[in-house]
Order: sequence, then C-alpha cells, then structure tokens
Amino acid sequence: MTAKNELINFVKTRRNQLGLTQKDLAERAGVSLRFIRDLEQGGRKAFSWTR
Repeated sequence: MTAKNELINFVKTRRNQLGLTQKDLAERAGVSLRFIRDLEQGGRKAFSWTR
C-alpha cells in the first residue's frame, strides 16, 4: 500500500470513528469540503502539493 493510500484510509477511518461528516471535518480542519472529498477519493487536487 502506498503512503497516499494509507493517508486516504486513515482519514476516512478516523473521521468515521469520530462520527464526523466530511463537512464537519472540513470545518474543524479549516479546509474546504471539496478538499476533504478530493482527499478521500484520492483526487489529484488534494495531492497536488506532493508533486
């Protein structure tokens, strides 16, 4: 498993364990809902900073 996939799985799993919606997590983290959605779906925009 790649580091990217590990991060995706961690975020999804932890968010669900805490009973947070994607919107809740975005608000708490100070990022957009779109960012959280892209991150959890492995979207290129969420990971553009890794290039």
